[in-house]
Amino acid sequence: MIIVKTASNAGAIFNPTAFESMNVAAELVTANFATVDSGDTPTRDSIALTCAAGTEHVVARGMSDLIRSERTVILDVPNLDFAGLSDVSDVAASLDGTPVVNEQKVINVATATRTLLDSESGSLVVLDRDGCAITMPQCDAAAVGQFYDFVVGTSQTSSNVATITLNAADDYKGCLTLSKADGSTVQFHSDGTDTIITLNATTKGGLEGGRIRLYYGEVAKVYATGSILGSGTLATSFS
Repeated sequence: MIIVKTASNAGAIFNPTAFESMNVAAELVTANFATVDSGDTPTRDSIALTCAAGTEHVVARGMSDLIRSERTVILDVPNLDFAGLSDVSDVAASLDGTPVVNEQKVINVATATRTLLDSESGSLVVLDRDGCAITMPQCDAAAVGQFYDFVVGTSQTSSNVATITLNAADDYKGCLTLSKADGSTVQFHSDGTDTIITLNATTKGGLEGGRIRLYYGEVAKVYATGSILGSGTLATSFS
């Protein structure tokens, strides 16, 4: 069977024996399963894979092999784990022509402090306060595979900052892209020992609309990626 996991508590299961055809288009491969309703407007169950340009036929062959493998295959959208299809960046599922919605739990932070829990992995954390401090759970062996999304919902002002602080045993890896209203961008990389991301009103990307994703990739290693918005002479948010 093919399991498409679209969220921590949502998804769809496809029977490989119902597989009928594959459509290949620019940066998109769609696996079609048996027609559900053959009336005036036929509908199907389908799995659509977004892929890099030029890899469409490779992805189509790989998906076909997975469908015909007679084993349980999990396409895990929240964790970006696509069963070895390395050129795939996203997967969408439709049942009877209706998309299976990718829903995240939303956590609105409107308090000065908030400690996230392991059980809240996969959530979208909206920083809805001018000045707030987020504390992350430890990235131990049991936590590997977790991820957390952040969006700046309220711009930071004056001397207020939003911080995302790791457990003392962990370090940030990766980089964040800072952008300004004029379209200029700068990438800042963690030095590998940083433990705090600071978002301020100007140079460090604390303006509304910025986004960050944190992956718990290995024990004590938290991988950061994202695009945040600032102004003035941009500076690293890592420390």
